[in-house]
Amino acid sequence: MVPDGGQWVSTKLPLFDAHGRPSHVVTVAHDITERKQAEDRLRDALAQAEAANRSKSEFIANISHDLRTPLNAIICFSEVMLATNREGGVDQQNTEYLTGILDSGRHLLEIVNDLLDIARLVAGKLSMTEGPVRLDRVVQSSLRLVLERALEAGLNLAWSPPLTVPSVWGDEQRLKKVLLNLLTNANKFTAAGARSVSR
Repeated sequence: MVPDGGQWVSTKLPLFDAHGRPSHVVTVAHDITERKQAEDRLRDALAQAEAANRSKSEFIANISHDLRTPLNAIICFSEVMLATNREGGVDQQNTEYLTGILDSGRHLLEIVNDLLDIARLVAGKLSMTEGPVRLDRVVQSSLRLVLERALEAGLNLAWSPPLTVPSVWGDEQRLKKVLLNLLTNANKFTAAGARSVSR
């Protein structure tokens, strides 16, 4: 007899008499209540995790959109000011300041794009933006972004490019991200007073 309440699974076993004929049936019941409750808790936890993940992705997409709008304005105005500054022959220091603002704005925009990539990766919609990439431009832009931090750490960061720098086929933003990570780690783990030369 299976007890009332809970969840049970039963197995029926026949018993045979001396002549090999079935005479009785024995029912063996196993209480699987705890296992079923654990499965229910696991399903609930999975549903909550998926809901939280969707909420996180939506939040990232929304906040990224809110950040991209002012960053695009900063980048556009910096580009206009830099072009005007060069045409007017204003001193080199202002050009360097504007270039730094432009590079920093682009770098922040890339961070925002990285956040969007995370959301796309979670949704299984991540794609690459491939094309011809000028490595010298990637290196120069990356060096400008880490130069100030290197100087603050007492490091001398320099780049000795070859006469010709080839272009490659790839995703420029991701290549720059890799290079920035390498340069940041180099600055972080290099002793003060050292000189780092990029080739």
